[in-house]
Amino acid sequence: MHDVKDVLAAATFRTEDIELVLDRSRPSWVRFDPVLGYVPDNMDVQDGSDGRWCTYRFAPAGERRVINGAGLPCRINTYGDSYTFCQQVSDGETWQEYLAAHIGEPVRNFGSGGYGVYQAYRRARRMEATEGFSGDFLILGIYDDDHIRSLDSVRWVRRQWRRRHQKGPTTAPLHGLPWAHLRYDLDAGGFTEVPGICDSDDDLRALCDADRFYQALKDDQVVRIFTIRTGGRVDDIDDLQALADVFGVKVDLAGKDLEQRAEDARQLHLAYGLAGTEYVLDKMRAWCAEVGKGLLIVLFYADSEIHKFINNDWRFDPGFVDYLGRSGLPTVDLLRKHAEDYRSYNVSTLEYVSRLCVGNKGAKHFGHYSPAGNFWTAMHLVGPFIDHLDPKPAPYRDA
Repeated sequence: MHDVKDVLAAATFRTEDIELVLDRSRPSWVRFDPVLGYVPDNMDVQDGSDGRWCTYRFAPAGERRVINGAGLPCRINTYGDSYTFCQQVSDGETWQEYLAAHIGEPVRNFGSGGYGVYQAYRRARRMEATEGFSGDFLILGIYDDDHIRSLDSVRWVRRQWRRRHQKGPTTAPLHGLPWAHLRYDLDAGGFTEVPGICDSDDDLRALCDADRFYQALKDDQVVRIFTIRTGGRVDDIDDLQALADVFGVKVDLAGKDLEQRAEDARQLHLAYGLAGTEYVLDKMRAWCAEVGKGLLIVLFYADSEIHKFINNDWRFDPGFVDYLGRSGLPTVDLLRKHAEDYRSYNVSTLEYVSRLCVGNKGAKHFGHYSPAGNFWTAMHLVGPFIDHLDPKPAPYRDA
């Protein structure tokens, strides 16, 4: 049975991967950032529909290339993970570009694949304080895994464990570098924001040493939860059991039933992440109100979650959806939008989803929205979005 040391040994950064990220003379799909972990960089990736190549280009401030409305004043900024970034489609095929063409004004895309809710919030705080890039209205995209990403100190641990037995290329694209993250402080009785564990390039290079990587993360709460989730053994669980009490989850992380213990850890991990998201949104809502910005939340879901909701009326986050309703935050729940849209079709849910998402065949990532799916998304955002814009975009003004 594996333990924390085994998990961290499998995830230790490789020198060749880190040097590729840090070497600006060579192409790499991300660049290191001590707070955000990384920001996306110019790239061409064979990850589109039918194995086609997709083009990703970024302006100097870091937003994805604006095409529709380029050069016009911009009042709408979007933040989030790969569903906001629009992985697996080229520039011009994002839902921001379809939305911009429809409303007649630009929509900036500051999404970044792999971000959690907290990392997207931190990027929003940074960009909205940057002269010339502050927007009047913000859209925050939240995907189903983003809740627990906010808790990761090094997301690469979770990502790499699944690939530990695979033989990869000479270099592998990194997308889980150390970043600022959330922790629940049991003594203080609330969430706290924790800086990333790397302040410099040399700090990042040091984590290519297996012992240093282990020493930096051996006591990490989320690494220990993840070890139990994957069927591993963790001896120090007192604080994890205390966290479960805080979040109202009944677990026995020392139980003898290995499968039940792993499921208990999964439930704790999810409850921890969802509570963290509520903490972030409370902060973001207060900040937006203070500085006079509008805010719209968009909930994205993996194709597997769409199947479950349409076929079984089941979702993993009903409490979080209730929170959004109580908070009064304007929200577009794309899971419900898909269920409503599906009623117009006489096909299986598999065929329905395949019309909107990039298939896994020939793609290097799991299925994000295809160009058709991004157009679908844009059109389902228009109504709620327009209702909160003042003044209305030119096509929607009475005169």
